[in-house]
Amino acid sequence: MKKNTFAAVWNRFLHWKGWTSWLHWKGWKAIARWKLWGNIARWPGWKALLWPHPVIIALMTILSTAALIWVFAYHQETNPLAYLFYCCAFYALLTVCLRIPSAVKWCRQAAASSPWLQKYAAGSENRFRARLYRDQFISFLYGLFKILYGYFSASFWIAADGGYHLLQGILQLAVILRRRNHPGADIQWKTYRLCGMLILIMSVPIAGMVWLAVSTGAHKEYPGFLIFITALFAFYKLPSAFVRVAKDRRHTAPLDSAIRLLKLSQALFAMFSLQVSMIFQFGGSSDFAVLMNSLTGTAVWTMISGMGIYMLRRGHRDLNQYLQENCHE
Repeated sequence: MKKNTFAAVWNRFLHWKGWTSWLHWKGWKAIARWKLWGNIARWPGWKALLWPHPVIIALMTILSTAALIWVFAYHQETNPLAYLFYCCAFYALLTVCLRIPSAVKWCRQAAASSPWLQKYAAGSENRFRARLYRDQFISFLYGLFKILYGYFSASFWIAADGGYHLLQGILQLAVILRRRNHPGADIQWKTYRLCGMLILIMSVPIAGMVWLAVSTGAHKEYPGFLIFITALFAFYKLPSAFVRVAKDRRHTAPLDSAIRLLKLSQALFAMFSLQVSMIFQFGGSSDFAVLMNSLTGTAVWTMISGMGIYMLRRGHRDLNQYLQENCHE
């Protein structure tokens, strides 16, 4: 009975005579021939509106980003000004997207005329060195940002997290600068062994931070933008570290191996920090948070400590082997 009723209603809807009169309405032609459409399309202000000067785009992007940070950091989502900031951010994003083709064209022209970029593209060593400096710059920015945010928000956990990444960045930068001097094999193995010792020493505060996350909950509240930044950093560091371990095996020097293992240890701790922040912001019961943070924290601490022990043993063994071979010669 219901099927027959539905079929009858549907048949009546399809054969409604109003469709023919609506489609043949004479007003459609008047709308299509409306001269204002051509005036709107030929309006010279479109270029100034959608392709403003790059300085204006940069200022709008910075101001809209700062406004959105204020909205989400101070929970002003229901404030009427927030809707204005959303519109400004959308307009800034639209202008940036429209500028992408011209930016790509400009970058290609700059790359073709830049001797430094030609040198970078010419050799694998130059690309490897550029990647190292890029990763260090990102680590320094992330560490400083978390230290400052932890200080102003009175969060020891966030400040300690930033301090760990900042120390990791300083240690990796010291190894990179030592690598630039092309030291001998004995100096490289001593530096490799020293890095293993420092990783073991830095595993002590990692154990303290794991205990802090399990016992006190690390932090009462994580703002949304901080979780987003932490996720970006963690998902950048971890795949990058594994890819570098797999692809840079041709760089067999001890200092190159030390840099790869340092980056891997930093990426593992970044994933643990991301898990802590997401569980305490979106997780369920406290028992679940304690269980997951205990398991992940113990696994991360074990892997980082194992890296330090491995670097110590290998550095000591290969250094003695190198010294014995040179003494016999």
